[in-house]
Formats: sequence, structure tokens, C-alpha cells
Amino acid sequence: YQKFQIKASYWIKEFALYEVYKKLNFEIDQKTAFNVIHPSTIDFIHKHSEQIDYHIYSQFLCYEQRQALLIKLKSYGINLIINLPFGVEFDSADVCFHPEVFDTKYQVGCSPEPEHGYPEQAWGVSVYKEKSEGLKRYLTEKMNWLSQLGNGVFLDHLVGWCGQYIVPIKISPE
Repeated sequence: YQKFQIKASYWIKEFALYEVYKKLNFEIDQKTAFNVIHPSTIDFIHKHSEQIDYHIYSQFLCYEQRQALLIKLKSYGINLIINLPFGVEFDSADVCFHPEVFDTKYQVGCSPEPEHGYPEQAWGVSVYKEKSEGLKRYLTEKMNWLSQLGNGVFLDHLVGWCGQYIVPIKISPE
């Protein structure tokens, strides 16, 4: 369990804290709520430590099951490829804890395809701040984590990784 927490240290505590905030419908002030050294955040963490620990432990169980599956599949000569979709939802720990990575004034979408009958699309996915050091660090950590969950990574919607089509946030994905 401790080894898992070390391996997942770049995301697990933030994820668990965010899950507790959401569950309690906690009014999130990003200037303080995600600053883990701010006194009000420290108080919140102490007050809700059991719930936070629950989310960490749940993720540990998922990780252990995934690793066991990977080992079993390998014993049968089967490789497991991770499908990495493009983008992160606005309502996520990643967006809240990494403002240096995401531009929340816009969302990723798809250009109109009139020849196929598709209008411009809004996907409701956060826009990466391209060519930033924050994004480079974030994606490096994400890929390092994912690399231990399978035998390869498939980048879904590769065009989104290479160049984002950006639409204003006010356009609804529907």
C-alpha cells in the first residue's frame, strides 16, 4: 500500500481530496481549497481524513487488480494496450490542481464537417496550454504512470494531441 502511494504520489492525494470536495458539495475556492498548505485546507484534510483515505485505498485496490490482470494476461501471452483518450473533463481533479496546464476559458471541439453532415462540435473537454512547461511535466507524469498499467499506450484522437480545435466554453457539447 505504501509503495502504491509513492508510485501514485503525483496524483493520488489531489484526486482523493477532490472526490471528497465533490461528495460534500464543498464550495471550491481554487485559491485556497487546492493549496494543501493553506490553513483552511489543512483543517479540511484533518476533518475528512477517513474519507480521503477511503478514496486512496479504493484506487490502491483498483491498481492491485489491474496489476494482477496484467500478470495473468502475460502468462497467456496476451499484451494489454492502454487506450488514452484525448483531453480531461472540466470537472476533474486534474483541471483543478493543475491550472498551469489547462486553459478553462475554452474547450476542445471539432471543426464542422459539412460533407458528412456534422456541425462544429464542442466536446466539453479542457484545453491544454500547449508548449508550456506545466503541460510537459503533467504529460510526462501521466505517461510514466500509464506505462506501468499495460504493455503499450494507444493515443485516441491523435489529431487532438497534435493540434486542438478550440471553441468558447459557453458553447454546450449538446
